[in-house]
Amino acid sequence: MSDRGTDRKPQERSDDWRIVLVAVPGCMSSAICGSLEAFAIANALRAGEGPNLRVEVATSSKESTLGFGGLAIPSNVGLDAIEHADVVVVPPILGSPHGLASAHAELVDRLAIASAGGSIAAATCTGTFLLAETGVLNGRRATTTPAFRDLFHRRYPEVLLRTAMRVVDEGSVVTAGATTSYLDLALALIARSLGPRVALESARILSTDRNPRSQQPFLLPRPSVEHADDEVRKAEQWITQHLAEPFDTDSLARIAATSPRSFLRRFRNATGESPREYVQRVRVEAAMKDLEATQLSIEEITTQCGYADTRSFRRLFHKQTGLSPAEYRRRFGYAG
Repeated sequence: MSDRGTDRKPQERSDDWRIVLVAVPGCMSSAICGSLEAFAIANALRAGEGPNLRVEVATSSKESTLGFGGLAIPSNVGLDAIEHADVVVVPPILGSPHGLASAHAELVDRLAIASAGGSIAAATCTGTFLLAETGVLNGRRATTTPAFRDLFHRRYPEVLLRTAMRVVDEGSVVTAGATTSYLDLALALIARSLGPRVALESARILSTDRNPRSQQPFLLPRPSVEHADDEVRKAEQWITQHLAEPFDTDSLARIAATSPRSFLRRFRNATGESPREYVQRVRVEAAMKDLEATQLSIEEITTQCGYADTRSFRRLFHKQTGLSPAEYRRRFGYAG
């Protein structure tokens, strides 16, 4: 959770908190069901003391809708309920976020109205794209799924994207990372509404971490950026095929048949990274695959990735993944 959200105290009130979970076709049904049960656990822990969480599920038709896995998600209110909610929660919508805004234009409008009226807007994973469409995230920090972070950054450059974080609490807006981060989001909202003690006890019952870890280990690898610069693409291919060879900008410029200065400019324009950043990322990606799928020693992997100094490579690996190579292998390795 963000440092701003961790110490937030519940807002003092005597009436219940009205939370509206939005269900749309193709959303992650477990996020709706899991959030409902997390909030129900929090209510049970309150045992009638003070306000509770009154949770509703909204759909555009007030009828059930099919989640991504084919489960029918029941609904008891329409999207108009969003405008009167204390908290509105948008779940992950599985699949590509391309076209989400146009497919859910009414929802985007309702979210904007609710946010302007003082509702807390919350979303997990690709649901954050719909919050960004309203403009409520502009100038604020937010997180989303690592899978679409580049698309999010290009589409919403005014949002201060912090994809390594699992939960970012900006007061009137709370966002969570990929898919199962919905549970981290629910606990953050429980802490905001009912207090940190209830959130901690709920986390214990759910056997999950009240202070979620970083998403950083999941940020790599990422697909190559599509671009039309054939000369830069030649350099990218050479890098991939010669990871163990020394990095040399002048040599890459010759491969791309351009001057070093022009090459640096064109490479960044095409890929969004400097050649050095690109090489470091690709080398770490290669090391991740070896750590996952082989029993090669860290020293052997370091050499294969073009580094002579194991200590410096360990520092680079930790900087990009948040884990040491040994920790990464323990968490993600499946060989032998």
